[in-house]
Parts: sequence; C-alpha cells; structure tokens
Amino acid sequence: MRKMPLNKKITSNIEDYLEAIYQIEEERGVARVNEIAKSLQVSYPSTSVALKKLHDMGLVIHEKYGYIRLTPEGKKIASNTLEKHQTLSDFFFIVLGIDKGEAEIDACKVEHSVSDHLLSQLIKFIKFVQVCSKEDPGCLQRFNDFVKSEELSTVKKGEKMGSKDKGNQIPS
Repeated sequence: MRKMPLNKKITSNIEDYLEAIYQIEEERGVARVNEIAKSLQVSYPSTSVALKKLHDMGLVIHEKYGYIRLTPEGKKIASNTLEKHQTLSDFFFIVLGIDKGEAEIDACKVEHSVSDHLLSQLIKFIKFVQVCSKEDPGCLQRFNDFVKSEELSTVKKGEKMGSKDKGNQIPS
C-alpha cells in the first residue's frame, strides 16, 4: 500500500469520492466503479480518473477492473466527512427546521469547510436541543414560531443570550 504524499491536499472532490465509497462498502462490502459513478452522478471515465488519484494517494485499494476498498487512511477521512455531513444535516433539519432534502444538499456543500472544533460544538448543541426538547416539548416550536414571525421581541439587540459571558451577546 502506498503512503499518501504529504503535498497532496484532500479536496472536497476527494472527500466526496471517499464518502461515497465508504457508504457503498458499508452497504455491500465492496464498491465498484459504476456504483461510485452512479452515487456521485458523474461519468464512469471521471470516476476512473479519480480512483487512480485516490489509489496513488494511498486512500483506496483498486485493482484494474476490480473492486474498490478504502485503506485505513481513506476510511478515516471518509468517516470524518460522513460524520460532518450527518451532523450538519441533523442541525439543519432538526434544529433549524430546513426541509430534509434541502438539509442534505446544504450539508454536502458545507461539510468540506467545517472545522473539527465547529463540528464538536454543533454536536453538543444538537444534543442540548434534543435534551431540552424532551424536557420542554414546546421549545423547538417556539423557535420555529420565532423564525416564522421574524420578530425580535424575545431577543433584543445587545441582550445576553442565557450566559453571563459577554461573548454570547448579540452584536450591536
């Protein structure tokens, strides 16, 4: 197995391919070029070119005309990308009330630029909202009502938002 060259940047395109391969592997055990192309809605030749690059980077094992499997490094990147995607999709859908399909599309766009720190904070926030909504089932509904009305009557400009920390103030 080849090691990934240090000068090779993991692009959003590479992450998309790794994520697709990961999901196909989880479902079917191994991936094939046509399955990857179909999943990403790209051409077979484009997929073949990308797989060669991923192979050269040491992220996939691919025998010509054979199955494709992620290397441990490829699996790590794919898993991280998928976690970002799922967290963002959940946040957009559960917390913000965005349509599930739109949440998926937007999560795919944003997942490539989210830092690990932001992801960690989003996960904590989603868990917090889920706990709060169990204790107070109306809290998410009040948020949705707030969004629909676009009134700022509950949170005034410059008012603190539940913390004594000045970093949590709404900017003036």
